[in-house]
Amino acid sequence: MLLTRFANFFGLKGSVRRRVLVVLRAGDTSLHAQWLQGAPPESRTWDLHLSYFGDQGDPFPNRPADVTLSFEKGTKAIGTVACLDKLGERVADYDWVWLPDDDLSANLPTLNRFFDIVREHKLDLAQPALGPGSYIAHDITLQRPHMKLRYTTFVEIMAACFSRRALELCRPYLGATVSSWGPNHIFRDCLGIPSAQSPSWMKPQSCILGRLAAQISNSRDNWGSAR
Repeated sequence: MLLTRFANFFGLKGSVRRRVLVVLRAGDTSLHAQWLQGAPPESRTWDLHLSYFGDQGDPFPNRPADVTLSFEKGTKAIGTVACLDKLGERVADYDWVWLPDDDLSANLPTLNRFFDIVREHKLDLAQPALGPGSYIAHDITLQRPHMKLRYTTFVEIMAACFSRRALELCRPYLGATVSSWGPNHIFRDCLGIPSAQSPSWMKPQSCILGRLAAQISNSRDNWGSAR
């Protein structure tokens, strides 16, 4: 059952259409409430859909009216595929879809900036980098603070952001494993490009992002770009 609570996936009335959909597999300890803080609600440039895998009948009752909700049990892989199928044509209304884990710590300005970079560079496949204090499974995902954007050969499944084209190509493999481990290694092959594109500038997942805003404003003019 899909609970829409005013399912307005074009953003607030009178505003420019939001081009990014965030589909989050959310449990009872999800950190997504942080993502909506730190700036006025009307500044949010992306829509949020919660795919709940817990046992509560009415989870997240205080969510904003335009944050939609559905119920899918199972792992991230199983639930994501089921949720995308349930959302149907709604997904195609967006230019990008972000599929993050629910233990990423970030705020609204940080995520807005991430999606600004994705849009600016028209990235097919991207992820925000992980900063000091994060659990790091792949060194390539670690933040390089002097860079605004890096082009890399890998994007991790726990924070992958897909263009509409990339999602079409990679979607058949999202549920290839029950655990979600493995498909991120073939995303670039699905896209038919030698190096998947990945922005690196912020630091989610089990780390504090409060210092990032100051870091951005103080170092933006000094940021570089590497290929």
